[in-house]
Amino acid sequence: MRLLRKAGLIFFLFILSSCYETISKPTDLIDQEQMIQMLSDVYLYKQSVDIGGRMNEAKYDDINAYITQKYKVTPIQFKESYAYYFLDNDRSKKMFEEVKKNLQKKYDKINENKEQE
Repeated sequence: MRLLRKAGLIFFLFILSSCYETISKPTDLIDQEQMIQMLSDVYLYKQSVDIGGRMNEAKYDDINAYITQKYKVTPIQFKESYAYYFLDNDRSKKMFEEVKKNLQKKYDKINENKEQE
């Protein structure tokens, strides 16, 4: 549940910090569904590293490199797509609801596996 609270807090901070600024659509925009999957992985991996103990910037860089390689996107493409999607409050809210659902499914699956052991 800490994971969901953390995701909720991050979502809340995005809403507070977003402005009414517009950004042009990047030419190599990441598909919205893929972006949701990527963000789900980012939050899952970062949470697992946080739980594992001390966190340093190098570990976050490793996670970011792994995610961009896994989905075959460049860090710049991710950054520009992220900015494009999250300047729109309505869209970002819907996307983070999907991220939360994905994380909840993974959390439930882990608990289900623990109960079967």
